[in-house]
Amino acid sequence: MEKKVGPKPFLKILQAMDLRGVDSGDVTKTVKETHGFVVSQSGTVSKTDTKEVHAEVSGQYGFSEISNVSATVGTSVSGSVSRTNTTETTLKTSRTTETDYIFKAGKFTGFYLWAVNLKGEVLILDAPVIGTNDPDEKKTLEKNVGRVELEGEAKNFMSEKDKIYYRNMHDQFKKNVTSASPPNYSTDGGKGFWNDWQKRDASAQTDNTYEYGRYSEKVSYWYSPWNNGTWYCHMTEEVAIAKGLPLDPS
Repeated sequence: MEKKVGPKPFLKILQAMDLRGVDSGDVTKTVKETHGFVVSQSGTVSKTDTKEVHAEVSGQYGFSEISNVSATVGTSVSGSVSRTNTTETTLKTSRTTETDYIFKAGKFTGFYLWAVNLKGEVLILDAPVIGTNDPDEKKTLEKNVGRVELEGEAKNFMSEKDKIYYRNMHDQFKKNVTSASPPNYSTDGGKGFWNDWQKRDASAQTDNTYEYGRYSEKVSYWYSPWNNGTWYCHMTEEVAIAKGLPLDPS
């Protein structure tokens, strides 16, 4: 498993109530809290499949799959901290529960959840709810918290810059292969074999692009029919990754 350092967690408001102008009469309120990716929820203790969101976020962070998000978060301004691990199960399924919270008369009371923003998707960490009567405590906790640690499989990751390069190389390959000189034509964008599908298939298997990366380009010259034939081609492994195509199973 490869590890990467992610962004800093922040405290996402769960429920707050300002009763500083009220002399007596605490308020008890039932509040829904969700752990996992923020999704539309209905019912109590419900589960919602968020695998597609998970896959999108993990891919942007360089993983084929994120299995764990760890963070050391503060539980109070006194300096005590707790370690939280959001595992693969929570990453793929949001969990919602209902809890009664008490809001004290004469005080501001805020309840917060530790969360992290993963490329635009909010992930609520498996950490205790933070309750405070001090509006400044939230800022102090967020200032002192460290960055999360992401753990997962980094297979088949490619930077956006490299994706653009290999997609462009493949476009150029397809444009140029029909005018290439036989018997073989190869670039970073693909490999071609003149009238030889067997060599093409063997090469595609080596590059792990046999299932989704093979194709052919016919060449036809009316003025020289003896030169007619077919370029049997396949994408390189890098092109397949850049295009988001699955590679052949190991």
